[in-house]
Formats: sequence, structure tokens, C-alpha cells
Amino acid sequence: MLQLWHASLAMCNYSGMKVGCDEVVRIADDHVPSKVRPAESDGVVDEYGIDLSRPILDQVGTLGIKYDEWVHKPSMRPTFRMFRFTLCETFAATSWWVIPVLWIPVALFLARLSLELEMSRVVDPGFDDVSVSGHMNATSRDSTAVLTVYTSFGIWFLIGLTIWSIFEYGLHRFLFHHKMNTSSEFLIRWHYVLHGQHHKFPLDKGRLVFPPVAATIAACIVYFGLLSPMIPDTAQRLAAMSGFTVGYISYDMLHYYVHHGHPSQQYFRKLKESHMRHHYKDAAHGFGISSKFWDTIFGSAHPDTNDTNENKEKSS
Repeated sequence: MLQLWHASLAMCNYSGMKVGCDEVVRIADDHVPSKVRPAESDGVVDEYGIDLSRPILDQVGTLGIKYDEWVHKPSMRPTFRMFRFTLCETFAATSWWVIPVLWIPVALFLARLSLELEMSRVVDPGFDDVSVSGHMNATSRDSTAVLTVYTSFGIWFLIGLTIWSIFEYGLHRFLFHHKMNTSSEFLIRWHYVLHGQHHKFPLDKGRLVFPPVAATIAACIVYFGLLSPMIPDTAQRLAAMSGFTVGYISYDMLHYYVHHGHPSQQYFRKLKESHMRHHYKDAAHGFGISSKFWDTIFGSAHPDTNDTNENKEKSS
């Protein structure tokens, strides 16, 4: 059984098999009882000197130039401890269901604020108080005005979705996978908290979605720091933020799904295959989670295995 687990992981990391890495890990999961898996057990110090039974954040800063190599060798541990302090550790882990429960009402609230403000302008041009409701019925007789309001909302909502899509790709590629200065212990720890911990422990279900406290801070930065300068009109900005929030919810749910779900539809299977390759074989490609669109546009999609094999055959 142990040999099957080791062989499965080796195939996942190093072979050119067409079977996705997720399927290799799943097959191993189906055959190897958890009590005999050689996943790093408590008290085991790995080859880099990191004790995986202790808070990891206290230790990663000492890795220096070995950090990048270490963080891209995935551990099969189902979870780990990041922080020394229990309070920090509590807020650092989040169950997947927290995201829709928390953020769907926020997206709906932003959408309603946007629509109410636009409706109020139809009744009283120049009115600009987003806290006032009650104008929704005042324009119900004017179908053209109502249609204009909803069309404007829809356009800015889609703009917000698009901004999120670009944001998701850019953040993952240019911040999370930026070549950093590994001589700085602070920068190593900062990267580990942002993204490194997910690459090192991709099976940890509690670290896949963004914690609410950090997400709220990020949302405020996006709204006031990014959208406010870009979109001066309040109603339009609220609609865009609603779309941005829906994009974020979709991203986090899809991210969890591609790690732990078993998609049957081809689109989601392709997303899962691309993301598993990103984790287990080639972290320099496949930065899109909810879509491969920007990877295709900017040439960062994983090279197609079939095309590569065909080219090799032709050259030989």
C-alpha cells in the first residue's frame, strides 16, 4: 500500500501521463488507508529542516534561497498549523460555505443600493443619497426609464465581473508568483501567508477560500482605492462592486471545487486539470482559476501535451 502511494505521487509530479494529477491522488486515496499513509506525520522534520508538527510561519523565514523550491514541493498533509497564536490560527482557516453565506448578501445589498440610487435620479435628477429607499415604485409606470436603469446596472455589473477576472489573473500571476527577494525573512513569511501555504499544503480544505476578515479589508481597498478613482459615479461604482463581489464568490467556490470536486462537465474538468498541473507539475503556467481566458490571451496556459508529443514525433 505504501508503495502505491509513493508511486502515485511520483507519477503525479514527474510523469508525462495524460491522467490528471487529481486522478492519481484520488486513486491513491481510494487504496491507501489514511493511518498508513506516509504523509509527514507529527514530529517529522522534512529534508529542509521544517518541523511540520509546529507552526510553519515561525520557521519558513530561515529557508532563504531554498524557500521557492520547498514551497513548490506539495505536502500530502491534510492540514497544518500556520500561526503560533490560537486566535490568529482561528481566523486563518475558513470553511467553503462561509463565502456564499457572507458575500452573497453583500453582493445583493450593493446591487439594491445601486438600483435605488439610479431609480431616485429618474424621479428627482440630481438626487444622490444612496441611503434612501422607496423610489422603486415611483418609476414603475415609466417602463422606458426602468429599462434604462436596469440596462445601466447590467452593463456596470458586467464591467465589475470583468475587472474581477483580470484582478484574479493578475494577482495570481504577478503578486503570488512574483520572484521575490528570498534574503528577507519578512518577505518569505509574507508570501507564505499570501499564497505559499496553499502551494505547500494544497489538500488543506480550510485554507482554500479567503478568510472573511482579510477579504473585508481587501474589498474596502478595492472599492475605495481602485473603483472610486476609476468610476466616479456612485451608482455605477456600486453596480461594478456588486459584479466584482459575485466574481470573487464564483472564484472561491470554483477554486474549492477544482481541488475537492469531481466534475463531469468538460469545462470544469479542464479547469481542474489545469489547476492540478499548476500545483503538482508546473507552477509557472495556469494562473487562471475560474477561467483559462487570460492564460490564453497572455500565453501563460500550460503547453498542450498532445501538441508537444506530436512536435517531438515530427522532429524525430
